[in-house]
Amino acid sequence: MDSDFLLNIGGNSIASIPVDAFPKLHNLVILNIGGNSIASIPVDAFPKLHNLVILLMKRNSISDIDEDAFTNLTALRVLELDDNHLDEIPKALTKLTNLQELSVSGNRIKYIPDGILQHCKGLGLLELKGNPLVAVHPNAFAFLPKLRKLILSEARDLRETESNTSRMVFFSIAKVWACWNSKAIHWLLSIQIIKYIQDGILQHCKGLGLLELKGNPLVAVHPNAFAFLPKLRKLILSEARDLREFPSLNGTTALEVLRLDRASIYSVPSSLCSTCPHLKSLDLKSNKLTTVPDVNNCSDLRVLDLKSNKLTTVPDVNNCSDLRVLNLGNNLFPTLPTRGLERLLHLKTFNNPNLREFPEPENFPRIQTLALSYAYHCCSYLPLIPAEPPPKPSLHDSIIFPTENEFDMSLWNSSLTDIWPQLQNFSKKFGTQINTLWDTFGSDFTYPGNLPAYVEEYFEEQEKSAISENMAPKTVQCVPLPGEISKIGNTGK
Repeated sequence: MDSDFLLNIGGNSIASIPVDAFPKLHNLVILNIGGNSIASIPVDAFPKLHNLVILLMKRNSISDIDEDAFTNLTALRVLELDDNHLDEIPKALTKLTNLQELSVSGNRIKYIPDGILQHCKGLGLLELKGNPLVAVHPNAFAFLPKLRKLILSEARDLRETESNTSRMVFFSIAKVWACWNSKAIHWLLSIQIIKYIQDGILQHCKGLGLLELKGNPLVAVHPNAFAFLPKLRKLILSEARDLREFPSLNGTTALEVLRLDRASIYSVPSSLCSTCPHLKSLDLKSNKLTTVPDVNNCSDLRVLDLKSNKLTTVPDVNNCSDLRVLNLGNNLFPTLPTRGLERLLHLKTFNNPNLREFPEPENFPRIQTLALSYAYHCCSYLPLIPAEPPPKPSLHDSIIFPTENEFDMSLWNSSLTDIWPQLQNFSKKFGTQINTLWDTFGSDFTYPGNLPAYVEEYFEEQEKSAISENMAPKTVQCVPLPGEISKIGNTGK
């Protein structure tokens, strides 16, 4: 590998960086000095590195970065400072006007001010998880028009105060959304401090396509908090354990994936499928539902997960001809209607003590896997169960070669060092085109060919095309098997 391109001196015992430590590496693109014992970054530490694109300094002991330490890093796009001893957002960031990825997770930062991140107009990814945050300025994340992914989780010390911290954070994020244009395709938000979601904030972003709010101590959601988001396709509101009311989705007609799991929701509006007729995946597991209205108007529904509720009846799915996955485990219903389940591939009804009788195999001509309540439920399926477990299918890779205009690193869920742990194959993969690739970073991404926009859709389409519409599967997997239960009984367990 060309040493002028990449320098990896990570994992040594380097204690400091002298001024002008890299005097002749004018063409250096990637520098990894992580995993050392560096405590401070002095002024002009990198004076000649005008072409540096990626700087990795995680897992050091850095507590101080001079305000002018990054003055000459005019091409820097990625900066990793995870797992250091920083107690504030470095003011040196104001010199990094082309920065696009910043990670300062696992430090000692207690306050996020305004006026620093705003110098990084192209910032697309910001990770702040695992810091002992106490407060966030209302404008901390304002005016960052390209910010696509913000992770502010594990901020366990961030509490509501007289100034209503969680509300400030949400208003600050709203100012990010207000800067978006209609081409914005998704937003991943991981902030675990929000107790209330107001009306009129998300509506600033008419192009919002994906919203993920996991693990927040939500107590209430304004009835219209998620309403009138015409391009929202995926909404995940997971582990909001105090949430009792189903939010209104009026005007959010493009929704395809809805996950409101591990909450305390008691009822589902009967108009859900009329409001969101394009739903493909509905996940309401681990709530307090006793009934669910019919979902016949959700004719595109492919995945329905109602596990761990208190259902005494099963919703009507007669018109859901695309339904492939149905999870009804850990409920209380006594009968399982089979109308609409003819094309089902995977069915779970385990831990339903009231379900004494189970339908015969002819009701499920395409079924592949069954997880049932009683061992004798599998008896009718024994002729379809192979004597030996079927071999595991070989792994197939789908390789996509996007053009330069399609390459957008902000859509990757992992950081660069997760993709290339030692950065040893970076130049082999990209060669001298690395600068061109990074110049296109942040542009709107176009999926090549017909690749669906969300992973769920991709695998559902693969699953749909993999099974012939005119041929039932030759084998079925069913648990618990009668023989297995007998063996357990004979051992006294």
